[in-house]
Amino acid sequence: MPKTRPAYPPEFRRRMVELVRVGRTPEELAAEFEPTAQSIRNWVTQADRDEGKRLDGLSTQEREERVADITYVPTDSGFLYLAVVLDAFSRKVVGWSMATHLRTQLVLDGLDMALSQRRPQGVIHHSDQGCQYTSLAFGQRCRQAGVRPFMGSVGD
Repeated sequence: MPKTRPAYPPEFRRRMVELVRVGRTPEELAAEFEPTAQSIRNWVTQADRDEGKRLDGLSTQEREERVADITYVPTDSGFLYLAVVLDAFSRKVVGWSMATHLRTQLVLDGLDMALSQRRPQGVIHHSDQGCQYTSLAFGQRCRQAGVRPFMGSVGD
């Protein structure tokens, strides 16, 4: 299993970008600090997108969207319900929950898993207008976590 490390703090990434912009090369910074030169180049590219200097990709804010839905899995002993939260940009599953019921707790558990994986500020959470996503408990949990719930119109 590959070794992973926590993401570098945003302030550290901003400082690396500043140093590149004043003339240091990513290779120099990589030798002095821990991240690779490619990581530093990626941070500079993303910072340029965020500032509108590049139009060849999505800004950080545009990348912060989640898509959620519920499905069922038939089994010999009845249905299992699966609530899934996907990162819309990377298309990775960032949260999920499985239960034998369709109560609001199912989607709350999936949301909590997604929030424990990644904690972006102001993330948009797209879902349908199912009763689990329109419940008071789900809305309250979204407010506490700084998540902006968004539901499409009927028939979309």
